[in-house]
Amino acid sequence: MRPLGRLLAAASIACAVLLAAAGPAGAHAVLRHSDPADASVLDTAPDELILTFNEAVSPDGSAVEIVDVDGGRHEATIVGHGPGDESLRVALGDLPDGLYSIRWTAFSDSDGHITRGMLVWGIGADADLGAADFATPADPVNTLEAVLRWIGFAAAAAVLGALVVDRLVLPRVRARFTSPLAEAWHVESRRRIHRIVRIGAVLAAVASLGIIGHQVWVIASSSGLGLVEAVRTGVLATSWGRWGLVRIVALLVVAVTAGFGSFERRDVAATAAGAIGVAFAAQAAAGHAAGVVHAPFAITNDVVHLVATSAWLGGLYAVHRVLAGPSVERPAGLASATLRHFSPYAALGLGLTVATGWFATGEQVRSIDALVVSGYGRILSAKILLVAVLALLGWANRRALRPRPGRGLRPGLVVAELGVGVAVFALVGVLTASVPATGPEWDRPVDAEARELAVIVDDLQIGLTVTPNVPGQNLLLVDAVNLRR
Repeated sequence: MRPLGRLLAAASIACAVLLAAAGPAGAHAVLRHSDPADASVLDTAPDELILTFNEAVSPDGSAVEIVDVDGGRHEATIVGHGPGDESLRVALGDLPDGLYSIRWTAFSDSDGHITRGMLVWGIGADADLGAADFATPADPVNTLEAVLRWIGFAAAAAVLGALVVDRLVLPRVRARFTSPLAEAWHVESRRRIHRIVRIGAVLAAVASLGIIGHQVWVIASSSGLGLVEAVRTGVLATSWGRWGLVRIVALLVVAVTAGFGSFERRDVAATAAGAIGVAFAAQAAAGHAAGVVHAPFAITNDVVHLVATSAWLGGLYAVHRVLAGPSVERPAGLASATLRHFSPYAALGLGLTVATGWFATGEQVRSIDALVVSGYGRILSAKILLVAVLALLGWANRRALRPRPGRGLRPGLVVAELGVGVAVFALVGVLTASVPATGPEWDRPVDAEARELAVIVDDLQIGLTVTPNVPGQNLLLVDAVNLRR
């Protein structure tokens, strides 16, 4: 192995060690509790507020605003962290008796996302929380961020898939088809593989840079920081920003390697593979998996998930390009042989995608209610459904490759599988830009009081379930059952 290849191999090992040592940083800051608590009625105004989140937050990119029922604004200044990096200490000005909404904006240290929420207080003996009429701040998915993440995921997947086809599939096809016509097809196919890797790596790097730039703009606009200070706060001073820079550098290494080297040389191919591995590891380290209890295992699970999905769907795209793209004629049977040699790797990728995906679902969705009711859960359910469709299409493609009379290769199935795969990556982009359903409103605390109420009106039994039935945000489910028989 050449020095550059050794360097990238060492970088991959170092990256793996860093991931194994990573603590629970998180993605999307979710408020766990506050002091004073939400929905409190206080005898006297507090001097400070402590907000505690599920992960480390940055005081510089965060903000707190206090508004009374008449729309008047009152002094609130973030002075730094509270007892830990997961909390913010807010100094409060004088607050007369009355009702107040405390609107907070938190900047995640691990993924650069901005999340928003609101508390409601009553101060004074006459404060009536039932009279409060404050609109909860919206926290929608940003379309531009979701699109950039979609492009980044799909482009990086194309890179890894092309490398899988180049190193594991094409050599086996070449060994079977040895005619001059087959050799000409092989040379043209590898040229196209190089192009996929080169363009895909550049596109993924540009998308990653766009995500960082977008987050810097969001930080600057929401916190009032200047552009330079927003870059320092949102990129250089956060684990999310540093991992993002690692990903960009790794992708550029892949692009340069594909542009100036030949994958016929093992050290060049190993360098590209090692660099794309570092890029996937950096992606996982700045993702949702970092916020769970078993963060190192969850991050490793995400790396396997990304690699498996990319080898499967990215490899399918590479196979489609080398079969549909080369201008030279190919021998009879070569297309079926190429798909047949790729099929075991696709099946392995599908199996690992499903296995690791189920684990990630359990970590990012708190309950069945969260999977069915929350926006994040519904998008995740749609992704699971599309993966099931992909599995059926893959099974149909596998059957089409069996040598039976009257049955042959069906290119339409390959294109359909590829199209559904693109839709899956689109949903992944939306999911990674969304807040997971792990907030306290999805918890089911065992020490909470009764959470269910049922009444009978004529022939209807109407039930109300409140989860978690504590001050703050709650999930309300209403069901009606017809008792008439």
